[in-house]
Amino acid sequence: MSIPVSERHEPSVKDQPSSRMPELLEKIPVAVVLLDENRQVVFGRERLLSLAGAELPGRADHDGIGDLVGCVNSIAADGGCGTAEACSLCGAFCAISASRERGASVTRECRLRYRRDELENDLDLTVTAAPYESGGARYTLVTVQDASGEKRRRALERVFFHDITNLAGGLAGLAGVVKTVQSTEEREEMLGMMEESARALLDEIDAQRQLATAERGELRTSPTLTNSRSLLGRVVDSLRYHQVAEGRRIVVADQAESFDWMVDATLLRRVLVNLAKNALEATVPGGVVTLDARRGGDTVRCTVHNEGVIPVDVQHQLFQRSFSTKGDGRGLGTYSVRLLSEQYLHGRVSFTSTREDGTRFIVDLPTVVG
Repeated sequence: MSIPVSERHEPSVKDQPSSRMPELLEKIPVAVVLLDENRQVVFGRERLLSLAGAELPGRADHDGIGDLVGCVNSIAADGGCGTAEACSLCGAFCAISASRERGASVTRECRLRYRRDELENDLDLTVTAAPYESGGARYTLVTVQDASGEKRRRALERVFFHDITNLAGGLAGLAGVVKTVQSTEEREEMLGMMEESARALLDEIDAQRQLATAERGELRTSPTLTNSRSLLGRVVDSLRYHQVAEGRRIVVADQAESFDWMVDATLLRRVLVNLAKNALEATVPGGVVTLDARRGGDTVRCTVHNEGVIPVDVQHQLFQRSFSTKGDGRGLGTYSVRLLSEQYLHGRVSFTSTREDGTRFIVDLPTVVG
């Protein structure tokens, strides 16, 4: 039955979907952002801020996506978001640029490191950019979805299963060789290698448990009186027979100082082992990785050095959670170094990489001398 015209309800302007669009967009589970031709946000500031858990923008003098969430590259660049050298590697920047160039929708994965309250954190985002015109003006419509939880879970699983499988495979191989060894001396040596492999396996399981706990903010530290050279020696011993050290040497610097200070030795050892593993992997056969520790004033500086040079594009992405030169889902080594060093050991991690001096990772920690 048709409704008489006189009884039909004609929606008012305020009831039209277009007039309620901002309200509707706020209800969907992704941030929707509108950028002008200068990449400045004209709609969606609040949702962007919420991604980084902030009420105020990371940078108040610019309104780019990175400025609002407090991207470390945006903070470092005078011109703000999109003007730093590292921006050319940013997934959001690339999606917006490609969308404008092609006049089509483009989706990219984006790893973003942002700063809040003097601490750095990570976001893994899925960014889609599409051209949009209104009133003769050109805009870019951008959706930003936080994929950090899923990315984190997948990365943890892949790293865990990859490393555990390698270690278990090596242990099984050693067990097979021992069966064929006739010499008692050689058998004792092989059993010692098996013991080291079993310890490495348990250590890797503990490392993954520790990282998962740290990411949830539930890791508790246990500072103990620790000797610097003794700690470096334990790092060297744990990697001397590791597969990444094959054909390479890892040593404690002759000039490394010996002193006692209060620190969570388990966490610091984890940090230095991760850095040393990376250094060994980047070292050519016959090369040397050197560990050092020095005390100066109220700071202890631990360093891990190798003679290689990190490519510039890799330097810009180090310490990001999902970045790795080893393949998808392998980017937890340097990320865990930063997480443990800065949020739990209350220190700072940095690096230098030049042809003249090679690559040196630096961990600066506060000290209470024993």
